[in-house]
Amino acid sequence: MDSQIDVLLLDLGNVVIEWDPYKSQEGFLTPEEWQIFLEETDFWTFNERLDGGEPLDQARAWFSVNHEPKHAATFARYVDNYPATVIGEMPGMRKIMEDAKDAGLRLVALSNWPTETFPVAQEKIELLSVFEDLIVSGPLGLVKPYPPIFEHTCTHLGLRPDQILFVDDSPRNITGAKALGIDAVLFNGANDLLDELKARRPRLNLHPDSQWLMP
Repeated sequence: MDSQIDVLLLDLGNVVIEWDPYKSQEGFLTPEEWQIFLEETDFWTFNERLDGGEPLDQARAWFSVNHEPKHAATFARYVDNYPATVIGEMPGMRKIMEDAKDAGLRLVALSNWPTETFPVAQEKIELLSVFEDLIVSGPLGLVKPYPPIFEHTCTHLGLRPDQILFVDDSPRNITGAKALGIDAVLFNGANDLLDELKARRPRLNLHPDSQWLMP
């Protein structure tokens, strides 16, 4: 018999929170210039260091030494204008989260997010208060998609991997979770997630009288 799913484990950026890093550059760079910056600096590889807890001042200094001045200025602007990148709630997710919690599922966040910028999200996005727990990469020094952060999550929650349903918008993170035996869903919007939850309803550990997701 399949084990029961006790926890809905949600990524934050572009799953629960609409996040767009280009918003930090509006009025300074065109979208095309931003894309050039991302490619020439291999920004997403570097960003993994930020997600892992590297201090922003240290990151600024590294950018200044290792990249041309215009790219160092773009990175500094990204940091200074970071609040603009946190836009709001992803459509439809509040209802799913509140309904899931009311039905008996535990709600936990698992996010790659730098230590120093995560308070911006906490201040701007009231929906984060719905979560039982927020597991954030920066303070831990552990990042998705690598095994240690998933192992930490299971230990922290006191659960086996098969008692967790993980939702993320990154295929790499989905692959990482599945490698440890966690059921994982690639996020393609709230409606698609609702369909995935309906398909798993027999395994969800809901209150006995819950009507959530019933036909």
